[in-house]
Amino acid sequence: LSSPLVFNKNETKEMLCRGTYIILDTVARSVVSILPFVSNWILSAVHLQYTCSDATTAASPPSSKKKNPIQKVITIPKGIIKGVRDIFKKKKQTPNVGTASTSSSSSSTSNKQTNLDDDWAKDVSAPLEYKLSSKQTLIIASMRTNFQNRLMEEQQISGNQNFVTRMDEVRWGGSNERSFSWWYPDGRNGGAGLMTAYLKVMNWPEDLITTFPSNNVICQKGCPIDFAPAHTLEFRKKFKPWLITPSTYRENEAGLMYVHGHSPTRYHNDASKGGFSLAWYTPGNRRKRNTDDAYEDYIRVVVNAIETCTVDALRRSDGKIGKCNMVLDFAGFGVSMIPPIGVIKKLLKMLQDHFPDRLGVLVIMNMASAGQMILKLLMPFIPKIVKQKIHVLPNDRDTQFEMLKELIDEQYIPIRFGGADDFTFDAKTYYDSGMYHSEMWSEQEGRGYTESMPYHA
Repeated sequence: LSSPLVFNKNETKEMLCRGTYIILDTVARSVVSILPFVSNWILSAVHLQYTCSDATTAASPPSSKKKNPIQKVITIPKGIIKGVRDIFKKKKQTPNVGTASTSSSSSSTSNKQTNLDDDWAKDVSAPLEYKLSSKQTLIIASMRTNFQNRLMEEQQISGNQNFVTRMDEVRWGGSNERSFSWWYPDGRNGGAGLMTAYLKVMNWPEDLITTFPSNNVICQKGCPIDFAPAHTLEFRKKFKPWLITPSTYRENEAGLMYVHGHSPTRYHNDASKGGFSLAWYTPGNRRKRNTDDAYEDYIRVVVNAIETCTVDALRRSDGKIGKCNMVLDFAGFGVSMIPPIGVIKKLLKMLQDHFPDRLGVLVIMNMASAGQMILKLLMPFIPKIVKQKIHVLPNDRDTQFEMLKELIDEQYIPIRFGGADDFTFDAKTYYDSGMYHSEMWSEQEGRGYTESMPYHA
């Protein structure tokens, strides 16, 4: 973060295109919201077609047709122009894929429940046992052997005892009494739970070659499946996601992100043992500081919360489930709070590379214009499988509450969302003496990874 963010030609075009899209889309939505009495019979909700190509997409062959200087900088997608024209055309509104229905009719309660079960409740919980085929078991065995051989070749371990010790250095949650083995289950012949999470994202490659993590240049053309856990091992050793710094503590004093409660589950009669953990993310609660150091604190708050959420689920389920459901509340979030694109990409890279298959579902509350903007900035960098787990809840409070009961065990639904939980986040209790205790690191130690692991700098 100490050096300026540099975009290549394709990235510049992508950013200009996306910026144009966001501005025009926001204007279009604003016209409809400002003039609701007119929109009932003249205007309709506008959904601009997103046609901006990803900067990572291979460039197409050059056209023989000459372009003027402005066109050389950016070509405005036809979909944007069409979307602006559509403001003045009456058309049928179609719901967005992956977005919850906003119907509030009392007669459709049973239908809404059915839609919930079909659309997203399946991702809110999971069986305690993941059944492996004989082929998958063989792939895990190969990954385990190759991973251990890689560490021995890199002289990180020598012998069985050193391997176990090495794994203990990077336990989920660190070294405190509530930590849990990263290489679970324990032992040199263990690790099946951890490797299954990676291999599910890799889609169980039989040739033992994968493009995951796709953010890493080394794997863009294929790399051995054991590279991913070795890559995460280095990250955990240098970043230490279970630790916070004094400034991280201050960054989260208002409750930017924390873990509290668990979800219901259809696979266990006791949700406290079989339900996913809950992470509460309210970006409007971050401190109003726009410096490199401030964004480092922001990143560590989020990564530490995901780490805490994972270890909490693993401990409660005795290593059977290590997944989180997340509530993203945009209350109080404004345009000035949107982080730079470089910070967003850096955070997503960490989460995608080192926390595979840890997300159950992410539900979004209080989606205002600033929330729409950041979501549109994020989407091009989010894998398709993750996009399918993101759901925007309607603004109708009754419908909201019914949907939240699918996601949150009722005792943990907060009062502000119509529930009875009067929990108030307190950083001192949370970090110092609570069940989600985190160890403290110095500021210098907390930023040391930017030099020792430039990939994540």
